[in-house]
Amino acid sequence: MNLTPPVLLVDPTTDPIACAKWTVAYLTEVQNLLADANDIEQATAIEPDDAPVMDAVNKLLSRWIRFAPMNAEVLQTLHAALPGLGLTLKLSESRGEAGPRTYVRVLRADGKSAGYLNATSFTFVGARHDAVVQEDERVQRDGRYPYLPLSVGNARDLILDVAERFAKS
Repeated sequence: MNLTPPVLLVDPTTDPIACAKWTVAYLTEVQNLLADANDIEQATAIEPDDAPVMDAVNKLLSRWIRFAPMNAEVLQTLHAALPGLGLTLKLSESRGEAGPRTYVRVLRADGKSAGYLNATSFTFVGARHDAVVQEDERVQRDGRYPYLPLSVGNARDLILDVAERFAKS
């Protein structure tokens, strides 16, 4: 797919026919790009049959998948598996004028936070003391809390492993 629109190489004042042909070609290219974009959006969207109750978490997940389709499988698996471990997914609340938060809190039954999930990573908060989080080289430690990019190999399995231990602790 070519995302570069054709360049007008004729002078509309001296060659209006060539300019008209260019305009038709340009409009056709734009229509093709829009059709391709629509196909991509439909391919990555969560269908109503897949999520009969489109609550706020599901809507955010759908946005994430459109934003980072390479993480779709990990996001969908975590969304389905974390509640099965006894953890609750809760949409973060905005604080003041900062606007809406763009992550989901992963909470134990007692309200303690295992961490935060967003479109590209899982940030370990309460689970940051887990030995695997402390030692695994895939976990990034350059911020306040350690985090794991969802794009690294076996991210899903590492997150579920740590979350399961955290849920039982």
